[in-house]
Amino acid sequence: MKKVFKSLFLGLLSVGMVLTGCKLEEESNNLALIAAAASGSGHSGKTITGIALYEDGALDSEATSKDNAQTLTVGKKYEVELVYVYSDGSKDDEPIDLDEFIDNDDFSISIKGNDSIIHVYNDVYLQAVAVDTESPYARAVIKLGDYKATYYFTTKAAAAVTLSEITVKEVAYSLNEGETGSYVVTAKYTNGTTQNVTSSATATSSDPSVATASAGTITAKAEGSATITLSYTEGGVTETATISVSVLDSSDTLKSIAITNTNTSVAYNASVTLAATGTYEKAGTVSISPKYTIVSGDSYATLNDTVLKNTNTSGSTQSVTVMAEFGGLSITKTFTFAARATEDLELSIAIVTLTTAGETESFTATYTSNGTSTNVTSTATMTSSDTGVATVSNGVITAVANGTAIITVTYGGCEETISVTVNIASGEGSGTIGFDFN
Repeated sequence: MKKVFKSLFLGLLSVGMVLTGCKLEEESNNLALIAAAASGSGHSGKTITGIALYEDGALDSEATSKDNAQTLTVGKKYEVELVYVYSDGSKDDEPIDLDEFIDNDDFSISIKGNDSIIHVYNDVYLQAVAVDTESPYARAVIKLGDYKATYYFTTKAAAAVTLSEITVKEVAYSLNEGETGSYVVTAKYTNGTTQNVTSSATATSSDPSVATASAGTITAKAEGSATITLSYTEGGVTETATISVSVLDSSDTLKSIAITNTNTSVAYNASVTLAATGTYEKAGTVSISPKYTIVSGDSYATLNDTVLKNTNTSGSTQSVTVMAEFGGLSITKTFTFAARATEDLELSIAIVTLTTAGETESFTATYTSNGTSTNVTSTATMTSSDTGVATVSNGVITAVANGTAIITVTYGGCEETISVTVNIASGEGSGTIGFDFN
């Protein structure tokens, strides 16, 4: 039998009166804040026993000792997010709103140990500022009202930023004799940043009599083909990129153009680089650089010069049509954009209290992917954090002995938990409520 305690009165008494070593009158300043937070968190009727770092936050909730210390990168800021811990071992699913606590001076962070390596920034952030190999650890003591939690951190230097590649937006050009075209060279770095290095990149032509290039400009000299090789060096690293150039007889007639991409199915968040050719009466088929535009489906894609990216969050497969325009001609091509995969695992219960040995509580596990829900109770992986307290199998939790345990259910890369309290008493309802006013 599932026992759910919902008495807000008892919950408020527990918060205000059973805090070890605290006088009742000392709770008056923050009782209202904490009681309101507890009643609004889905844990009414349970006693708040402490605070902990939010498990999905930037800081590691397991960093409670030097052995498990979290390493913070110098220069980065990490937000402190907290949840309440309750008497049944459960925690809130979402972090506490700290603004009101800060306004009432009921929240603070202090750095102990080596406070020269980590500083508190803007009340709610930890910032790593230095590395100290001789004294590498610092403790962050976090206080919220009358609750306190301590976590350990060490620091490391930020990774060196190096050049990883260079790219050009224009990978092919068709020009008539005497015409010019432009190009842009972008450098990409190991930290994800980019910069325009067109003026610094060296351009070399495989046939200068056909085409030359310099500082972002290609000049067509005579009929033929050439490859422009762009080279850029920074920090001892050299990267290259190429542009194919076809120089045509100005009297040659363009007969047709085509978008040449053969793979038209694009996964969510993936990109495809558009490519095209033009067929001339004399020169035959050569690579061209047309102007691309999205003519339908622009809600599901972005287009940056030649890069078409799938941003389809509609929940279903969509079509995106692109037009290429060159030399007075135009052509379209349609791509199929897959929808973003959405997965979720939902359990029918979240908290269970069992009061007799062998008592059971059943639950169901439902997995949803792209809008389709499936009962996976019999196939999901289920484990108990303490099989001496409670066991679980195929959606059935069984009480073993007094204590608390966390049931973890995983399926399809998703994970959810159930908090279990086993309280086997001599007689149901025989417990008493005590008040500590000292």
